[in-house]
Amino acid sequence: MNIYRNICTFNMENEEVFYKKLHETILNYYKTNHTDYLLNLTSPNMEFYRILLKSKSKFEVDALYKINDLKLENEKLSREVNKLTKLLKEEKNLKNKEIKQNKKIRHKLDEVLNSNSWKLMNGFRMIGLYKSVALVIFILLLIISIMIILIIKY
Repeated sequence: MNIYRNICTFNMENEEVFYKKLHETILNYYKTNHTDYLLNLTSPNMEFYRILLKSKSKFEVDALYKINDLKLENEKLSREVNKLTKLLKEEKNLKNKEIKQNKKIRHKLDEVLNSNSWKLMNGFRMIGLYKSVALVIFILLLIISIMIILIIKY
C-alpha cells in the first residue's frame, strides 16, 4: 500500500490510467478481503485506502487529501481557540473575584469611617494635636521670658 500511495501522490504522465488500474485493484481487494486488510494498515495507508475508495479520479484523490489536511488544520485551530477562551474566562473570573473583594473592603472601610467610635477617636486626635501645639507655644514663651529676665538683670 505504501508503494501505491507514493506512486499515486507522485506526479506521473499517465496518472489517470494508473489511477484507474489502482482503483480497480483496490475495489476488488475491498470486496474480498476488506476487514482483514483494514486491520493491517497504518494510519496514512488507511487514509489513502479510504480516499481511493471514495474517489473517481486522480483529481478527486488530490482534493480529498487537501480536504483532510484542512480538517486537521481546522481541528488544531479550534483546540487553540478553546484554550484561549478558557484562559479568557479564567482571567475574567479572577478580575470579578478581585472586584468583589475590593467592594467588600470598601464597604467595611466605609462602615469604620462612619462609625461613632471612629469619629470619637478622630476628635481625641484633634484635641491631642491642639495640646501638643499649645505645649510647644508654652515652651517657646517660657524660653523667651527667661531670656527677657536675664537681659533685664544684666
